[in-house]
Amino acid sequence: MKFKIIALGGDGIGPEIMQQGLRVLQFVGAKVSLEFDVEYDLLHGASWDVHKTFCTNSVLEKTRSANAVRIDAVGRQVRGAVFSKFIIC
Repeated sequence: MKFKIIALGGDGIGPEIMQQGLRVLQFVGAKVSLEFDVEYDLLHGASWDVHKTFCTNSVLEKTRSANAVRIDAVGRQVRGAVFSKFIIC
């Protein structure tokens, strides 16, 4: 069985935490015959740095079509930013 996962590493140490969590997921999945199609994107401060928004419409659409969403370490304070979207998972 194959599952689609959207991995949103966020900012700070999020990308490093994300990688380790996905390594564990892949290891356990192999033991129980599960496959994961992981797609990476940006959230919060990492997204703000690139897109000037905390969450793009593209990310929202990806999360709606995924079986699971993995979010790690978001929360860096971004000066001058205004929250415009929220993800409810």
